[in-house]
Amino acid sequence: MKSITECFKILGILPTADKSQIKSAFRKRALESHPDMQGDSSESSQEFIILRNAFETIMVQSAASLSENGAISNPAKENQNRRAASVGSNSHSTSFDRRFSQQLNWLLWDVEDLFRTNRKSRNSAYFGDDVLRDILRVLVLLDKYILSSLGFHDHFMTARNLPQIDPENYLGMFESGRVGEPHMPYTSVENYFFDIRKRMNSLLEEVDHNIHYLWEHWSDKANLETIVNIYQNCVYNVSRIQDCLNRDEKFKDDFVKMREMIKTEI
Repeated sequence: MKSITECFKILGILPTADKSQIKSAFRKRALESHPDMQGDSSESSQEFIILRNAFETIMVQSAASLSENGAISNPAKENQNRRAASVGSNSHSTSFDRRFSQQLNWLLWDVEDLFRTNRKSRNSAYFGDDVLRDILRVLVLLDKYILSSLGFHDHFMTARNLPQIDPENYLGMFESGRVGEPHMPYTSVENYFFDIRKRMNSLLEEVDHNIHYLWEHWSDKANLETIVNIYQNCVYNVSRIQDCLNRDEKFKDDFVKMREMIKTEI
């Protein structure tokens, strides 16, 4: 996960910047990197998403940690405290929605870091497609049980008025080598991730407008417990993938439970 300090670096400002300076820096960088200004290239789209996510992460943090003079106080400590909060607590719906949406955002930062580490990796045991397959399993869970269950469906299929594909099918496509074919929704696992990131941004915007949004949709206790368990499973597996990349050891954990989750209907 990118620290709050790294997010400030992405925007090119100091952690002492106030709210107006943060917004000004984002607008300036956004104009420079927006896909419409860069010929709609995939590189500019990814750069813009990274920039936007850095801005949103800072604003989420600043909403709770702005000091009286308008500057963000102790960003590293604030970030650590929020990461330590438990998603599964029986807190008020407002607290749950804010905390859970923040942690989903942080989880995707972690996944993005996995792609970057894998691209730069010089590993001999755990690299390339092995890593991408394990990342894909995490993305499928996030897609099927969080995004799609809330109505934030695949952009590719939605734009073409085509039936939605069960995200689980992407695992079979990847394992059979079909990902990347011209007629497939995504050209790569990373391309799939960036579509999920866009949809997650839309979900975060919805929560920002209606702070009870998640609670209203997942009010059933059994469903909520399943969602939280899936999230915690994703966090664990992202952490294990990163650890295996660092150690250059193949991910040997049994994925049977994860595949059972993928097949679970809620």
